[in-house]
Amino acid sequence: MTVPRNRFLLSSMLGLTVLVLMCSGCTRPQVKTETQTVAPKGDLQELIAGLPTQSPADNEAFCRKTLALGAEAIQQLCDMLVEPGKGDDVKARYAIHGLAEFVGAPERESERASFNASLAKALLQADNKMVQAFIIEQIQIAGSDEAVEALAGLLSDEFLCEPATQALVAFATEKSKQALRKALPESEGANRVTLLCALGTLRDSDALQAVGEDARAEDEAVRLAALYALSEIGEVSSKEILAEAAETITGFHRVEATHFYLTFAQRLAEKGHTEEALAVCRDLFESKTAPDETAVQCAALHVMSQALGENAIPDLLQAMTNDKEQVRAQAMNITNSFSGNRITRGLMEFYQTAFPDLQAELIRLLARRGDNKALPLLFAGLDSSEKVVRLAAIESVSTLAGSASLNALLDALSNEDKEEVEAAKAALTMMPGTQATADIAAGVTDPHPAIRLGSIEILVARGAKDQIQKLCLAGRDDDEDIRLAALKGLGALGDETVAADLVALLLEASSVKERKEAEKALNLVLERSKDRSSAERPIVEGIESGVSSEIRSALLTALKYVGTPKALSLVQEGLNSADAVVVDAAVRSLADWQNPDPMAKLKHLAANSDSQVHRVLAFRGYVRMIGMSDEQKRIALYQQAMTLAERPEDRKMILGAMAETRTKEVLAELARYLDDEALRDEAIAAALKVCGSLGLKEGAEVVAVLKKIQEVSDQESTRNEAGRIQRQIEEFEGYVTAWEIAGPYKEKGKEGPKGLYDVVFAPEKKGKVEWRKVTTDAPEKPWLLDFNKICRESNAAVYARFQVSSPKKQKAQLELGSDDGVKVWINGKFVHGKNDARGFNAGEDKVSIELAEGQNTLIFKVTQGGGDWNLGARIRAEDGNRLPDLKFAE
Repeated sequence: MTVPRNRFLLSSMLGLTVLVLMCSGCTRPQVKTETQTVAPKGDLQELIAGLPTQSPADNEAFCRKTLALGAEAIQQLCDMLVEPGKGDDVKARYAIHGLAEFVGAPERESERASFNASLAKALLQADNKMVQAFIIEQIQIAGSDEAVEALAGLLSDEFLCEPATQALVAFATEKSKQALRKALPESEGANRVTLLCALGTLRDSDALQAVGEDARAEDEAVRLAALYALSEIGEVSSKEILAEAAETITGFHRVEATHFYLTFAQRLAEKGHTEEALAVCRDLFESKTAPDETAVQCAALHVMSQALGENAIPDLLQAMTNDKEQVRAQAMNITNSFSGNRITRGLMEFYQTAFPDLQAELIRLLARRGDNKALPLLFAGLDSSEKVVRLAAIESVSTLAGSASLNALLDALSNEDKEEVEAAKAALTMMPGTQATADIAAGVTDPHPAIRLGSIEILVARGAKDQIQKLCLAGRDDDEDIRLAALKGLGALGDETVAADLVALLLEASSVKERKEAEKALNLVLERSKDRSSAERPIVEGIESGVSSEIRSALLTALKYVGTPKALSLVQEGLNSADAVVVDAAVRSLADWQNPDPMAKLKHLAANSDSQVHRVLAFRGYVRMIGMSDEQKRIALYQQAMTLAERPEDRKMILGAMAETRTKEVLAELARYLDDEALRDEAIAAALKVCGSLGLKEGAEVVAVLKKIQEVSDQESTRNEAGRIQRQIEEFEGYVTAWEIAGPYKEKGKEGPKGLYDVVFAPEKKGKVEWRKVTTDAPEKPWLLDFNKICRESNAAVYARFQVSSPKKQKAQLELGSDDGVKVWINGKFVHGKNDARGFNAGEDKVSIELAEGQNTLIFKVTQGGGDWNLGARIRAEDGNRLPDLKFAE
């Protein structure tokens, strides 16, 4: 079906009509009359019975058959219309609207004329204004002059004037304009506003005199509508009236009046009255200078540029000197929209006489234009005596010159002004290309220290790992600041390949500051390296070379990342040093070791060291490494750690560490401390973490601990959290969390859940099927098996199964939900099916099943169209309560 013609044209008229009606308090009367439903007759009745149509072809057939019945059929359809809420006329409205869109097509002019004539007749015969309004809407859609006379007769009606006017504006013919002009002199109030707006929207020059008489009307709504109409008609003779309004109207409507004046300028320009349009724009630009009128000045520049094109450049250049930033920006943006060398030359000439701040803005504008003709000016700006100009040139020159500006920007790194140096760094950092990186790297050997330093910092900011050897070289520069910058860069970008260089630089460090920076860089490199063991040789050689205690300590610290047996041996030797600094470094290195190899030594230190600090460090390292050990041994190791702990905070730390192992054995161990007043809070916090993870997997054990927490905790928030987890477990107790799945499976030509429902895939046949284990893992929905996380597909089926052991043969209830359709078999017997495209609801399907004594296998087929794809299932007693002694396979 077609869209009503000229609907966009109506939007401005209707918006203004509403505005001025609100301003004046004018309202349309409410119409309410009694109506009755009339039934169709004969062939029309048969056609109406088939509505609504099911396809475009059916719709066209209906329209052709109905139109063939002639004007009488159209009248019958209109006779069926009733006021909304007074009867059922849905089919009649559907039919008339469909016919209006059908005949509205350009190739159906004869049908359109006949149809509109019929509607016009029905319009005059209708006795209900709501019905008449509907008929007018359909006339507007179909659109032809045959209905103009009927519509014209309604322009004096308070209720129907507006819809009739909309229809006439949509026609936009000379006949419809005449009807509107003719009705204007006798109209008043809201009707007059509507007609004025319509004549303006149609830009009807023949109405100019009549409209002009209302432009100074006392009624504010009428005056605004007339001003709108004059602005749209756009005749030179209206300038005085519109200018006066823009200057004298106050308050909110001053904005409207100014807008009309601007629109007037646009229309003048469109008609070729360029000088007159330019005069209006200049008038507005020069007179609307208040802070809240900046937008008007910007709009005036826009209209001016549309009217004059490139000839507006002198005015735009002048606007660039305005004291308002928004005005200057608008002038520059408009100027930038004009392409060509002539504009660039004009801007460069203007630059010569501009004040410094404007010169800076012009440099940025010239760079955005991308015209290489401006390059000399930008390069000259780098040497300007004005800082603001130099900064703009530094920021902009690479935009236009690219890598050709690289040397100039590198030179700028030696400027004394820090702001300019930072601007140059930023420009060089953003300069694209591997060649630019290589050229910047060359600056690392420049004679000027500031350029060397800046080049290093830029390479690091660019992430230039391919230039890492340049940084190694800079690590031996004569200038300490450059050496420090190089070490920072190596720490940021390096990997195990530079470990030997960093060890060498650490050995050569000439100050504490440099040594610490080298140590930090070495540790950062080793921490993220994939092959840490490759750093063993240079570090070991460094230690064995007889270095100072400070450097030896630094190297021992680095060995914690290496983690080799040789590294561990050297660190343990450090424990026997006579130098307290070395011993301390060795202890700290062992405590932070990246694997559990030093556990025994740390346990010994925690129990026997003469230093309390070292006992604490060793103990913390030992507890941390328990978490790296075999999960089956952790409980015993944590228990041993408890006996070793000297301080309450150490025991609390153990409880916190235990929470990272989410097993029922750990939960049972934590539960032992819920009655220990000194450790209760930490035990509760750790136990809640484990409970939250175990959830449904260990429901009974978890619920018991949660109940205990609620008994002993004095914190309401803690009790509430324990209660929440408990309620979730009890609500969804028994849901399967360990599954095996097969698939997904697809078949060509079978789409959507319903299309795949009866397709028999491999798991339903005898033969080998590859099943893979999966578990539910959503903490907020632990019962939900989300197939999209495992095998995202559309138009597919997947099979899922679980095994459960029953102590005896017994009746049970299977509760399940699926998204989309589902089939279920138990021990090979089909027990349930739901062929539906649906969302997941836990326990939506309840199926009576019989469990055999011993092992039972349940298989589910879940179909998928698109979107979510889920399954959840559990087994309960026949009454829905818990069924005891079932054992689910893990």
